[in-house]
Amino acid sequence: MNINTINAMRFTKDFFASPALSSNKIEIEYSHSNLIRISPKEKQLFIEQVKRINPGIHIKQTKRK
Repeated sequence: MNINTINAMRFTKDFFASPALSSNKIEIEYSHSNLIRISPKEKQLFIEQVKRINPGIHIKQTKRK
């Protein structure tokens, strides 16, 4: 995935959403409504670094359940 194709990111807490062991993940929306969920060790730092490359990324509010 190219960082320049990322449209939005949000924090999510869904243990069953992806194979990552952590329930605290970052959901990344890229290209044409494609989604991937990741669990970087330092989530806030990850977002800051990605936004430095692509400042047009929208940070969405966490989904409420």
